[in-house]
Amino acid sequence: MTFVTKWILITCVPFYFLFAFIVLFIFGLIRGLIVNKTGKYVTFKYKRFKTEDDIAMLNHSFDETDKKFSTRMKIKTVLFVGHIWLMCVNITIWCRNMLIWMLKEGVSKEQTKNFLNKIINAFTALISFLYLFIIQQASQIFVCTNQADQSWTLNASPDIICFVSDGQWSQMLPLSIIIYLVFGLGYVLLFVVLFLRSRYLLNQDAKIRSQIQKLESTEDGAEILILEGKLENVRLSIKNFKMQFKFLLTRFKTKYIYWELIITARKLGIAVLNTFLPSVLVLVFGLVIMFLSLLLHIHTVPFRKKFHNLMEYIVLICIVLTLFFGLLFFVDQFPAEGFKTFCTFLAISVLVVGTVAVVCMSVIDFFIRRRKENQLEKSRREEIRAKFGDLKDKELEAEYRKFFPSMFDNIDKSQEEEEWLVEVNPLFEAQDEEDEDEWVLTVNPLSESALKDNDYMDLDEEKEIKFTPPFYSSEVESDNEAENADQTLNQIISDVFSVKRAHKNIKAAKSSGKKIIRIVKKLRKRQL
Repeated sequence: MTFVTKWILITCVPFYFLFAFIVLFIFGLIRGLIVNKTGKYVTFKYKRFKTEDDIAMLNHSFDETDKKFSTRMKIKTVLFVGHIWLMCVNITIWCRNMLIWMLKEGVSKEQTKNFLNKIINAFTALISFLYLFIIQQASQIFVCTNQADQSWTLNASPDIICFVSDGQWSQMLPLSIIIYLVFGLGYVLLFVVLFLRSRYLLNQDAKIRSQIQKLESTEDGAEILILEGKLENVRLSIKNFKMQFKFLLTRFKTKYIYWELIITARKLGIAVLNTFLPSVLVLVFGLVIMFLSLLLHIHTVPFRKKFHNLMEYIVLICIVLTLFFGLLFFVDQFPAEGFKTFCTFLAISVLVVGTVAVVCMSVIDFFIRRRKENQLEKSRREEIRAKFGDLKDKELEAEYRKFFPSMFDNIDKSQEEEEWLVEVNPLFEAQDEEDEDEWVLTVNPLSESALKDNDYMDLDEEKEIKFTPPFYSSEVESDNEAENADQTLNQIISDVFSVKRAHKNIKAAKSSGKKIIRIVKKLRKRQL
């Protein structure tokens, strides 16, 4: 295989992904059309997901003492193995439900639109990750060396003559220009369009809401209904817009919604420097670019999440230090060999510590966000129970959908309603024999027994359970910026690594330690 063929195959990588996403969407459409007709003949039912209540049996698995297990092994089994088992079982159930869904469930127009929006979001996120590679790959044909005969040869393949109208180099030039136009200039223009579109939708939403507030004093009901319809359409457009470009837009605060453009400009600058300048100038100008990026990040703190800002801060510092040490090693004018060894140790330490810190913070961020989501969902359930506990079933379901839109994609829904016959009191004065009706009483889903059964997927295997893959749901990340609205980077660091938080964690560890001790004593009593 020639260099030109390999270069073209590698440079076309983003087009391969684009083709794959298009094929995926077409496959989804075809599957939906077929299953809409044939799915009703599939009789398989979904299985419910296991919950933490299902691993409670592990606490009772040692009721009869088993001499083969030590006390320590029993504690580990109770505390850890149960949760690992729960995760593995739920993954298996999800795969089974997904297979049944492929054969059984059709898709609506709204789900198809959600699927398209998420494919667009996935492709734009992928291009954001591959941007530096794409630009460097397209720029490779311009990295040439001037020879003694005044000809220019390609560094990557010296048998190719550069800057000629015929030959192998001219075969690569059109594709390189296309990449620059589509992914270089086009990606920047995309951000400009997204920024303008975002501002337009937000302004429309604010404008219509202000008009409604003015008309509420005049009590013009017809005009208010018209404006509310327009407002609903605008909010639907905002929802679809955020779903399509969630990765590019929702990571940042509203006033810094354009920040991905700055990150892309930084990548583009590094790619151009690495292509057209010698190594020492790449180090010098790269150091300047990354240092300015660090200053901008400290000044603006653009990300919504504290940990995202902190991780970006650590990564930028590591890159600046790496370029600094690279410049030292390139110059190679150390006063002594021991000093060079010390700098080498520092450079390796910066890379290792930075990588470990980012990985650990990512894991911590995942668990913190998951815990906050669970707490928020629990508080919202309690709020709905206190406020709407005596509503009818349909009204209650509507309130649930406002707070938990994704729950109704994965939660069970009973297809059978229990009917109760209510006999009329014969002593009632206004009794009319012709108006005797049967009343249908439905169980309140927020009652204690119903919540116990309906909390994730139905505990009753006979009831029908609904399942929808996440890429067909309509859930969009909220715009809540209260967590990191006006904090500086110093405040974020002091908050994350605060002494109060450390004391709180120590107390939690002590309480969990006491719990483990109680379990140990309980198991020892059972052994005796």
